Amino acid sequence: MSTVNLDEAIVMRENFLKQLNQAMDKVIGEKEELNIDYDLLEQALGYMLKNCTSVKTSPISVITPLKKSEMLGVTLDFFKSIDLSVYRQAIETILQQHENIKMKIYNIHEVKDFNKKDEFNVLEYTSDGTVQSNKGNAIVNVPTRMKVNSKEEKILDENECTLEDLYIVVHEISHLFDLDLESEKTSNEELKGKRPESKVSNTRELLGEATTIAFEGMLTDYLLKNTDYSKQTIEEISSIRINSFMQDARLVYAKLLLAKEKSKNGEITLQYIEKFMRDNNFSTQYVRRMARNIIDDPRGMNFEKRYALGGLIAPTIIKKYKEDGPSILKKYLEESKNGNFKGAMSTLGIQLNDDGLKVLVNNLKEQILGLSKEER
Repeated sequence: MSTVNLDEAIVMRENFLKQLNQAMDKVIGEKEELNIDYDLLEQALGYMLKNCTSVKTSPISVITPLKKSEMLGVTLDFFKSIDLSVYRQAIETILQQHENIKMKIYNIHEVKDFNKKDEFNVLEYTSDGTVQSNKGNAIVNVPTRMKVNSKEEKILDENECTLEDLYIVVHEISHLFDLDLESEKTSNEELKGKRPESKVSNTRELLGEATTIAFEGMLTDYLLKNTDYSKQTIEEISSIRINSFMQDARLVYAKLLLAKEKSKNGEITLQYIEKFMRDNNFSTQYVRRMARNIIDDPRGMNFEKRYALGGLIAPTIIKKYKEDGPSILKKYLEESKNGNFKGAMSTLGIQLNDDGLKVLVNNLKEQILGLSKEER
């Protein structure tokens, strides 16, 4: 007669479930921070996850080194191929020609202090690529060799970066294209103790990563057509970055569902978790792992939703650019910069309804299928 391990039979022990409930308190608090439609976000991510899957990647990581000067040269050539206006902005940023924008490219393995702040009162170095802004000034941080381990670090020359670093440079510079620094120059006196209008920041919350992920996708197309870098490596990098925002989408979707349950009934019960498993056809192991990720996650739902939404919207930006050229891209960037979310989406031909959502998901599916067809 076989015995049953109770720990295996019960999806979540009492203490684990208590931690998950506490994590949902944080998510509920986050939802109060932004004036966005979280029900629509839940609907969009649910439809996205139902129809799109992650891309198969290789278990073996391949480092493609390139000189820092070559990396920046390719960056500028890429932006020039897209449009002269974004090319000029990229030149100003890289050559430090804009008085309100500072850019730092540094080897992440050489940074001793990630808590030090600079004259603009923002972090001087960050462990991830970032664009920090304060009172109309922007600081672009590009850490290099993030994917390089200690052994590989010793092999690379002092001035060598990697192909992954090229994607980070393009990603972070692209943040500047729809960043409205002028609106941030408003002084505290002018505000008279009032908070500034939130429409611009909320639009950036929804579209900020859509812009950068779109430029990443266009970079992939550019590299495949115009360089001799390994096609397999380029596609591998692109696949990994797609899987990253798909993972964010899964986390955000689960958080929204669980937070809604706690808000409605005051508690997430074991019975609800079991129903959650059945409704989504999840295994016990998957639900436990997902719950642990939610409990331990230091980033927060509002941070992750930027990448989840960005990954959903970016393929449509790319497609419209290919169909209609730079004018559509520039119009989208301008609407986004001005805080007009509906206008930006309308420029892409997307209405905020079920039909618009289907177009976004279909365009993402096309991108994923294109990568999945390649032999690994």
